[in-house]
This record gives sequence, C-alpha cells and structure tokens, in this order.
Amino acid sequence: MRRFLAFIAALITIAALAAPAGASYYTEAVLTSSGTWTAPAGVTKVTIYGCGSGGGGGGGTTTTGGGGGGGASLGYVELTVAPGTGYSYTIAAAPAGGAAGANGTVGNATTFGSTLAKFYGGSGGQLGSATDSGGQSFNNGGANVYCSPGVAPGCGGGGGGTTNTVGQTGYQPLAAVGGAYVGGTGGTSGASTGAGGGGGGAGPYGNGGNGGNGATGSTTGGTGSSAAANTCAGGGGGGGSASGTGGAGGSGGTGVLYVVWTI
Repeated sequence: MRRFLAFIAALITIAALAAPAGASYYTEAVLTSSGTWTAPAGVTKVTIYGCGSGGGGGGGTTTTGGGGGGGASLGYVELTVAPGTGYSYTIAAAPAGGAAGANGTVGNATTFGSTLAKFYGGSGGQLGSATDSGGQSFNNGGANVYCSPGVAPGCGGGGGGTTNTVGQTGYQPLAAVGGAYVGGTGGTSGASTGAGGGGGGAGPYGNGGNGGNGATGSTTGGTGSSAAANTCAGGGGGGGSASGTGGAGGSGGTGVLYVVWTI
C-alpha cells in the first residue's frame, strides 16, 4: 500500500500492542471507488482525509509541448456520524488529457456524504505554447488555473516552448502531505524535433505522469503518461512535433478517501 496507508497501519499496530485492555486505538477505511460507507457500532466521530483527481496534461502542438496537469491538494475534515448509518461517497474520476492543441481537463472533486465534505481536483495543464505552463495543485471548483513553472508545490511542469526544448519536471506537493512523491519527468527533445511535454505534478499519494517526447518531421508528438489510480497526481503533457500534430496529454490520477476513527 502507499506510504500514508503504511504509516496509519503502523500507528494502529503500535497502539494495539501498547494499549491496555479496554483502551481505544485508531483504525481506518480506504475508499478507492465510489460507494457507501457505514459507520460501525459505537463510532460517532471520524476524520476524513481526501483529494480529488489530478488534472489532465495539456496537448502538444506543432513545435511546442503541453504543460503537465497539477496534482490535487490533500484536505481533511472532522465529522460527527451516526452508528449504523450509511454515507454515500464519490471518488473523483480521472479527467482526460487535452487532445493536440487543447488544454487538459480540470480534475474532478471527491465527495463524502453528498454535502459533508468535498475535495477539489488539480487544474489541467495548458496547451502547448511559447509560454506554456502547468496546472496548479488546486482549483477554484471547476476552472483551470495555471502557475509559473517552478514555484508551486504540486504544480505541473511547463512544456517546452520551442523546438529542441525539453519539458520541465512536475513538482512535489508540500512535504507534510506526500512530499516523498515526485512530479513526472519532462519529455525529451533533440535536434529538429518538437519540444517535450511537461511532467505532471505529484499528488499526495503518487508521482505525476511523465511528459510526452518531442517528435521529428511530421510524426505526431508523444502522448503524455497518465497518473496512476488513487494518487490524485497530474497527467503528463503531450509532446510537440517539428512539423506535424502534437501529442495528447495524459489523464490525471483518480481521487481517494481515508476514513479514520477510534475504537
């Protein structure tokens, strides 16, 4: 399992071994696909950790590579629940990467209990341009917001803006929320090839997708890699082509929820 799950599992094990009879300790549920979670008997308070899906990578164009999608930010909320009651939740689906010459799609939101908790996704990467930018690690609830490459945790890397320019690597999230993961690698480029696509921004639970490589002549640019499921990471941007069509961006990683409580 991912580092966060391993960390929580270790805490549970330690607490269970150290606690005297009748003492309480932490347990949790990992929700990776949409459904219903039922509060166990005796449980009245939970903490929900979650993130939406990472943004899709931007599509490359003739010459330029697309920007990587942003990794979604991790959030949490403390809730009062009723034992035996079922709470519906939706795990954010993966947003599509941009087609050639199109922006990546903004990440979808993960929700718990319909209106009890909502965690937004990352922004999509910008289509290939001379001033190409990656998507931010958060958005305002539906619109793409771009960031200057190199300044924001979880931001997607910018694609190369001119022929023979390597795409930028995506960025890590804040160290406190998944800093062990890294952004995707920018796509490669060479003499007389289109620019590489930007790497996707890292999510709280996984690495960003790699950018697509630039292509020579009229060959289509490389496709950006999609981020893995339940990582909330951004997809890689599509590579540019020297004189042909740019590559498509990769999809962002789907969302996830962790429900933690004491028993």
